[in-house]
Amino acid sequence: MLGSKLEYAFNVAIRTANERKHEFVTMENILLALLMYDDDVIAAVEMCGGNCEHLKSELRDFINNDSNFSILNDDEINELFEKQFHTPELKMIAKQNGILYRPELSLALQRVLQRSIIHAQSSEKDKINGVNVLISMYAEKDSFAIYTLEKQEITRAAIIERVAHGIDKAKNNNEILPGDENGGALGPIDYQYKVHGDSSSGGGAGSSSSNGSGQGRGERESFSPGGGEAAKKIVRPQESTNILKEFSTNLNELAKNNKIDKIIGREDELKRIMQVLCRRTKNNPLLVGDSGVGKTALAYGLAHAIVEERVPLALQGTQIFCLDMAALVAGTKFRGDFEERLKLVIKNLIQENQEGKGAILFIDEIHTIIGAGATSGGSLDVSNLLKPVLSTGEVKCMGSTTYEEFRKFMEKDQALIRRFQKIDIREPSIEDTIKILEGVREKYEEHHKVRYSKAMIQLAVTLANRHISDKKLPDKAIDIIDEVGSFIQLKDSQSKKAESGNNNKEKLVQVVARDVEEVVALIARIPKKSVVGDEKDKLLNLESSLKAILFGQNEAIEKVTNAIQLSRSGLTTSGKPVASFLFAGPTGVGKTELAKQLAIVLGIHFERFDMSEYMEKHAVSKLIGAPPGYVGFDQGGKLTDAINKHPHCVLLLDEIEKAHQDIYNILLQVMDHGMLTDSTGKSVDLRNVILIMTTNIGSVEMELGAIGLQGSNLGVDQEGYLKEFRRDKVLKSFFTPEFRNRLDAIVHFNRLSSENMLRIVDKFIEELQMQLKERKVVLALSEDARNWIARNGYDEKLGARPMSRLIDEQIKKVLSKEILFGKLQNGGKITIEIATSLEKDLKQELSFNFDR
Repeated sequence: MLGSKLEYAFNVAIRTANERKHEFVTMENILLALLMYDDDVIAAVEMCGGNCEHLKSELRDFINNDSNFSILNDDEINELFEKQFHTPELKMIAKQNGILYRPELSLALQRVLQRSIIHAQSSEKDKINGVNVLISMYAEKDSFAIYTLEKQEITRAAIIERVAHGIDKAKNNNEILPGDENGGALGPIDYQYKVHGDSSSGGGAGSSSSNGSGQGRGERESFSPGGGEAAKKIVRPQESTNILKEFSTNLNELAKNNKIDKIIGREDELKRIMQVLCRRTKNNPLLVGDSGVGKTALAYGLAHAIVEERVPLALQGTQIFCLDMAALVAGTKFRGDFEERLKLVIKNLIQENQEGKGAILFIDEIHTIIGAGATSGGSLDVSNLLKPVLSTGEVKCMGSTTYEEFRKFMEKDQALIRRFQKIDIREPSIEDTIKILEGVREKYEEHHKVRYSKAMIQLAVTLANRHISDKKLPDKAIDIIDEVGSFIQLKDSQSKKAESGNNNKEKLVQVVARDVEEVVALIARIPKKSVVGDEKDKLLNLESSLKAILFGQNEAIEKVTNAIQLSRSGLTTSGKPVASFLFAGPTGVGKTELAKQLAIVLGIHFERFDMSEYMEKHAVSKLIGAPPGYVGFDQGGKLTDAINKHPHCVLLLDEIEKAHQDIYNILLQVMDHGMLTDSTGKSVDLRNVILIMTTNIGSVEMELGAIGLQGSNLGVDQEGYLKEFRRDKVLKSFFTPEFRNRLDAIVHFNRLSSENMLRIVDKFIEELQMQLKERKVVLALSEDARNWIARNGYDEKLGARPMSRLIDEQIKKVLSKEILFGKLQNGGKITIEIATSLEKDLKQELSFNFDR
């Protein structure tokens, strides 16, 4: 708090600022008040050879010159008066004391006060006086106050020397100042300026404080001219109740209160951690593993083991403190504050160890200590502050991080790494995960009011391992059983409300397989059909469903359905995609259409890539991301991003022969292991993808007949065999053996016959009828018109594509005009028939008959 003389000086300065309508109280205001009323300041100045009267005269001239200050107008003063003195009582007291508003402290004066507080703290005093403020003013070299002092050759060193030897600062601490019968207050109004921290809502003059040693960081020192004993005492961080409680969490206390889960299994890893902790030096285990494998759970498990005395004698009674890095950094705005906090934490840990209690510092996500708390241009961060005590063993530290962050942040600092003992935490097996879930089952049952049978636990682990690829066991399996409980609570909320009036004890709801399957479908972003039993019906009817949609390609459909059914049965090699196909055949025969319909029938996403866009060598980077050093290297690739969004899909690489050869190489690992690594090193799981590639290679060879005189003597079977031989030869010459060997099947598509065209016409017309239904238009097609469309829309070389263009040109164009402007604006019926045109040499064409 402020000494009484300094408090009185502030009241005088505030009243002076009010009289002159100054927006800020400045150093000059305070210095003038000190030279008028503070005997210690007057004595110090005179002992240094200064002339106080001359100083006061210069300061008065400076203060009376309004050009040196920001002046408030009457409207601004009235606004501040209403805002700052918001009650009638405060307004009355303010007017009685001649106070129109509370001026803000200038930034320079705020810094002076901050330095004064630090000076008082270092001297272990709870008050700051006028001499402290005078000495602190010398850091503000650009101020008029210091200019006047230095002009009389009054230096900071001279004042400090005179104060140390010639002034009894305690002599007049309690004397009553002029006009101050209550200890230096001009009145009872509380002008509360917060020196440490943000501005007060009323005064607006507060400022965050700093000290070079880090003391006082985050504390609040408020002085109140007119407040008397309301001012608070400065609290040093060393005097806080417990620095470890403030910046860390005691895991032993949480374990005693059963607020953290016990660890199930992991005995080998836990023993290895204890073994490292029992070393004399470098007794710092570093847990490295993928996210979700249980690194933090091992720290919790160690806390439970210590509480239950299942640890070696050297670790009994040891407490584990989990460092809260956010709390440690929060509020450290100035240089030295963060370092002081961390040193206090380390000091307390060393003290705990020296007293025989034992303490372990656990830092979760330990890679965050590199660079944490470092000021710009400086290299002193948490890691460098910890290195000395880690190497000597004074502080035991346990950390956890992932492989990726370990490589990215920690491996570069070998001096830090050698102080730790790296312990790899691997993903547990399915069997171990089931044991873990059985161990934590009771807590989730109690929380969700459900019951998990052993079969449901096994199902959750199995489905998590099969369908969720972006997380690790046991985390993803625990996520499933946790969300299943929430899912059941929401589903049964209405029934529970109806039974709320019943006084009987609520029964636990039994989790069934369908609940688990639906939750897995939601988490994995896949259709429910992909995990529930209904998929069997889809697979059973897959062949017939596709044949009803795609015509003339029965052999191709059979190959595809057989391969997919084989994969779903679980009899294929694990780790591969569901199926990998190469669709070969001429254009317009249904290769792309089969891929689309396959996705629709199975109820999964369809993803298509036009490989003509990837003809250049550098185009590989579009699929998997640019290499480091190139623009966009951190954005991922189109293919990897698409699979991340839709891990269960039909992936179509259309016209694969147009892509660059390097793209075939990245497809090898996809077809063999079901994994694809992007440019950032992240692996993408394609084990639930149906990979389909289409090509036109070999279709030209199927068109060529036998060459030479013997060609006319060949039978149909021999000629067909010869065409297939030439086709296969071309495919083998274009695609490498290792590429072909990884395919589940090369599916050949036949050319469409004229017989199949009528069925294709029916398909196109049916699609058109569905579109017209929304417009309340009924379409009828005569048999002659149907045959005419089949005949004119068929091209042996182009397949069914010309038919789509024919319907667009001859039918849809006419209908669009009638729907927008003509006879079908309000709906109606239209019949398409064949008419003979006399103007076009008796040529047949379509005619349209409208019936409203």
